[in-house]
Amino acid sequence: MYSPPQHPDIEIITWKEETFKLIASKELNLSKHQVNLKGLNKYSFIYQEWGGEFHDWFHKEAGKNFLPSLEVGHAHLLLELVSNNKAMCFILDSIQYKAVSPPPIQKLYIIYSKKNSKKLLIQGLVNKLMHN
Repeated sequence: MYSPPQHPDIEIITWKEETFKLIASKELNLSKHQVNLKGLNKYSFIYQEWGGEFHDWFHKEAGKNFLPSLEVGHAHLLLELVSNNKAMCFILDSIQYKAVSPPPIQKLYIIYSKKNSKKLLIQGLVNKLMHN
């Protein structure tokens, strides 16, 4: 989960932090160019809402009034659209794809109910995830 909900009955644990990368379809041939986010409107840019710090950073860099060519809510669809069109987007660094430039680090959270009867099992799973 990228932006955890806030509720007194929910436990929130930062699982890990991830960076993002700007990727583009090979047809755009951007590997030799530096992309200025203020100039994204020159390109077909597909936006994925990653939440949290990414949202704030992106709108600061690209401008509050920036309108992407398309907005999606699923990483697989995002990659398909970029691969099959002359487009670019930001993805998590852990997703394997050729990058163009590095954006900020994003925290990922694990959430669960504090009242869950399987709290010890969940905490064991969290401990395994945190140490991998």
